[in-house]
Amino acid sequence: MNDSNHNLFEVVNNISGKTEEVKIDRLPEGTKITISVTALVNGTVEGDKVTIVNYTAPGPISNLYLTTKANSLKASWSPPPGNVSSFTIKLNLEGKTEKIIQDQRETNQYFDGLKTAANYTVIVYSVSGHLYGPPVESSKFTLPLPPTNARVASSTKTQLTFKWTAPENIQTAKYSVKLESKFWKHNLSFEVDNVTNYTFRNLTSGTKYNFEVKTVTDDQTSEAAMTSCNTEPDKREISLSMLCSSSEPLLCVNNNIKEGVFQEVCQSPRGQNKYRAWELRTRFIKLFNDTVFWKLEKQESENA
Repeated sequence: MNDSNHNLFEVVNNISGKTEEVKIDRLPEGTKITISVTALVNGTVEGDKVTIVNYTAPGPISNLYLTTKANSLKASWSPPPGNVSSFTIKLNLEGKTEKIIQDQRETNQYFDGLKTAANYTVIVYSVSGHLYGPPVESSKFTLPLPPTNARVASSTKTQLTFKWTAPENIQTAKYSVKLESKFWKHNLSFEVDNVTNYTFRNLTSGTKYNFEVKTVTDDQTSEAAMTSCNTEPDKREISLSMLCSSSEPLLCVNNNIKEGVFQEVCQSPRGQNKYRAWELRTRFIKLFNDTVFWKLEKQESENA
């Protein structure tokens, strides 16, 4: 019997040194076939009947479709024409067979307890008797779970190192790491494999950076784990002067008045001159907020 060209069987009888061969083709796929052969003498006298039962090979399944969650996968398909007795399903991961399901009568199969963000391949065979149809396969990643516990490992003036915890039950991890500075409008993005830390270099000192890390596959991305950190400041002084004028004699040289104005500028403004002080402080907050390092301090006069 030859599955590929649909020869069901061969009957060979030695009669007068000749070989009798019967070839039966164009039989339906995946079908149980019963054939009986009877010898005739002079076209009328029958010998004993010989009966043979066999199957034609089934065709391939179609419409194999995979749906995945973080730790599970469901495969569904359409059966081939003809009568199929069952299906055999293989689940492979990175070229290795993880599970084999035999004698499946339904046109779907559910797998659970799988690894997250892993590329699984499902192979389905139709079965008719002892014959297998051609394999049909499809691959899909399980959904990625997010990393957790994003945190700062170290910081300097020009670099930041971040760490995170890998999701549970992951096979081969790939991550997308991003770093953003709102003040400088810097955006850095990289992909890393099988590591749980990353160092960003050539950064700007005294700057707040927002960090996020996601688990990624070829076509899926998890939610992000996020944190933020400031590079160490490279402090530089900028002097600001305020001119005081008043109709009240000697008011501007009064130390209590000068100290009050300074407190209103550098802290929460209140009392006399609070509106001008608040305007100056609000200006700094609007420009910098917490995106870069800045601090208002009183500079003591050299003549004090």
